[in-house]
Amino acid sequence: MIIRDAINQLTRDFALVSDSPRLDAELIMARVRRTDRMALLKNSDRLLTPRQSTRLQRLARQRQHHVPVAYLTGQQNFFGLPLRVTPAVLIPRPATELLVEHVIHHWPNRSRLKIIDVGTGSGAIALALASYFPQAKISAIDISPAALAVARANAKRLKLSAHITWQVGSLLSTIRRDHYQVIIANLPYLRPDQLTEPSLLAEPPVALAGGRMGLSLIKIFLNQLTNWSFDEVVLEIDPRQAKTVAAWLQQRWPLGQLTSLSDGRSVRGLAWRKPAVLK
Repeated sequence: MIIRDAINQLTRDFALVSDSPRLDAELIMARVRRTDRMALLKNSDRLLTPRQSTRLQRLARQRQHHVPVAYLTGQQNFFGLPLRVTPAVLIPRPATELLVEHVIHHWPNRSRLKIIDVGTGSGAIALALASYFPQAKISAIDISPAALAVARANAKRLKLSAHITWQVGSLLSTIRRDHYQVIIANLPYLRPDQLTEPSLLAEPPVALAGGRMGLSLIKIFLNQLTNWSFDEVVLEIDPRQAKTVAAWLQQRWPLGQLTSLSDGRSVRGLAWRKPAVLK
């Protein structure tokens, strides 16, 4: 089959399981062809080999059963970084980039920041911040040893290992208590009913499940932070949790500046900063 025709067929096949069927088709085809999308589209009149056709059919069946494209291709871009991902880690989302953008916007890139990344998963946040803040010291923690293995591999491949200390642990349990400029967290925040979405079934439940109301780990995390010294805390949340989490932050630290991080449609994160901290 000609590549162009195969992509068109995949686009039709993926329409029922994806909001971006054409993109999915091109990414999977690029993986099969061992090339990038640009080169793929320039050579879309070429024929697939029998081996490539067989592999394409296998990946297409998996996609039609809601396996995420990132797991099928083994890669997801995050803040310009090509990250390797496996079913051991949550797939990095665009909403999480809002947290990184906020920190970059508020701190000079030559700052000698001490940062904690809680629930690092694939290492997306820690690696993005390490690439922008070359003098930062970053501690990244995750409860899953398998996830940390993926994060370490990403750091090594991107030559950012020297910037980050990786730790296995729950929330802040194994982090040395000190003063930190930024504590950033993308914790599990989904309710049990949200976990039944077909698009989420392939991802690790430990990275998604936030208890009955989706807020269990966020509440524990904020309780832990009460006795910590820091300048800013940045959290990813479900938009429906914004008012509740904002109230918790204001109750614990009433004198700080609270900022909502929006994707233009809804609040996807919250940031609390000490008064008079460098903007």
